[in-house]
Amino acid sequence: MSWLDKWGFLLGGSALVLSSEAPTIWKAVAKTAKWGFGDRIQVCDGTDDNIEIQAAINALSASGGKLILSEGNYSVSSVVQGISDLEIELLPGAKIALAVGATCRIFETTSTQNVSIHGGELEGTNNSTVSNELVYFRYCTGVHLGPIKLHDCYGNAFAVSGCEHVTLDVFTDTTRGVGHGGGLIEGCKYVSGVVHVKDTADSGADINGTAEYPSEHL
Repeated sequence: MSWLDKWGFLLGGSALVLSSEAPTIWKAVAKTAKWGFGDRIQVCDGTDDNIEIQAAINALSASGGKLILSEGNYSVSSVVQGISDLEIELLPGAKIALAVGATCRIFETTSTQNVSIHGGELEGTNNSTVSNELVYFRYCTGVHLGPIKLHDCYGNAFAVSGCEHVTLDVFTDTTRGVGHGGGLIEGCKYVSGVVHVKDTADSGADINGTAEYPSEHL
């Protein structure tokens, strides 16, 4: 996606977050453009990038919208909270990683509708004292996770609990922990998709109390 395409999304009411590794000229233009776009455009510095990501989400209209994260690395030390009717797209080469010592999830949302996260990758700390999932959906309707890569999480890479109409296309790698799988799906209805597991210590998706799903795919 070109720089002009990114600006086109902003003009349509979406939000854009640039990584600390974005070209200097892009960051300079973005900072100037904040006069017109407000918090819908953010420039990260590589530390506590959750602040800028959350600000961009909060700046979307009450009807939600799309958040685009540019190529590069992001570091988060606190969980990013989702809203209804939110699409988060990580462009190719974008990676959100937990900061060293962080004990939070990267993203979570509760009792929301139509939330989608796709593209790029999310990275944990592989810390055996932290068993939180990287992504957590609870009591949501219309969940779309993937295609996306989740890795280096100790325990389940993601969890979907009490949700309806869930679509998954998730690749998990090096998620470890006895009794854990690549993901946890519990108490859900109408689940479809696939969980790809690379690490042989994982078992795919643990499915508990979930109705109406194609088990051969999960």
